[in-house]
Amino acid sequence: MATASAPALPELIDHYRVERELGSGAMGRVLLVEDTVTGQRLALKLMQGRLADDPRFIERFSRDLKRPPLA
Repeated sequence: MATASAPALPELIDHYRVERELGSGAMGRVLLVEDTVTGQRLALKLMQGRLADDPRFIERFSRDLKRPPLA
């Protein structure tokens, strides 16, 4: 799903095998990945690099990670 603003997905990120993109927005991208160590399928959220030095963004990103999953 590469677009002008989103680069092509790598095949691997660390020990996660990228299956596909689940969504994207102003903060980053969410990918469906498989953990190659455990075999578990997970959603991996990646922040946009330009936001990595913004303390307000990092706080918001961290809050998103702490939310309980939707039922």
